[in-house]
Amino acid sequence: TSPCMSLLGAGVLLLMKRVTTKLAIIAMLPKPSGEILNHQSAFGYLWWLNGKESLIPTGITIPMEASLASNAPEDLIAGMGKNGQYLDVIPSRNLVIIRMGEAPDGNNLAPINFHNEMWSNLKNVLF
Repeated sequence: TSPCMSLLGAGVLLLMKRVTTKLAIIAMLPKPSGEILNHQSAFGYLWWLNGKESLIPTGITIPMEASLASNAPEDLIAGMGKNGQYLDVIPSRNLVIIRMGEAPDGNNLAPINFHNEMWSNLKNVLF
């Protein structure tokens, strides 16, 4: 079995709204918790939502006045893992994108800037 195919399956389930167990739904809903995350409307349960007014990237404690990926569609739901591994779901485009591989930036375990740059290139090809 391929981890990439497993991620694709999870993305398609989310995209098609066929995630039916209560635990699976709760795990995918943004629900900030903890002192820092109480002001974090863009993150919850390892999922990020694009199109919010601010976010608190991993390793930072102060909110940034920016959306997750300004180059991506506003309805992007992003599962962002270590070393720049992404599961991006875009419901308005009926699209799931997976990025696997090594960290694009050796110093950053969750490279948000790289994610936005990736979307800058993708939007020119996809839309």
